Amino acid sequence: MSEPLDVLATARSVYCPDLYREAARELGIAAPAIDLKSEGIHGEPWTLDVPGGKPIAMGPDLFCDGRSFHPTALVKYLEESTVSALRVDLGAFAERNS
Repeated sequence: MSEPLDVLATARSVYCPDLYREAARELGIAAPAIDLKSEGIHGEPWTLDVPGGKPIAMGPDLFCDGRSFHPTALVKYLEESTVSALRVDLGAFAERNS
């Protein structure tokens, strides 16, 4: 088994929404005010509200397994999945990602 990874810390080290928001603001483009959102809940195009800004048109985001996902609930998503070859202990993963 592999050592569990802190998924959100890893994502924060490479995904910089603050830089995107700054660049978007300078270009006059609407940008989300949030860094994390649920995925897999919209079967049709939808609109993301931007407090104090222009709404953003979004596309469908359904997953092929029909389930929804939120980045802060990764352990729950994995526990409920049918992954057949885990490479990390879910208990240790949960400790690192809760």
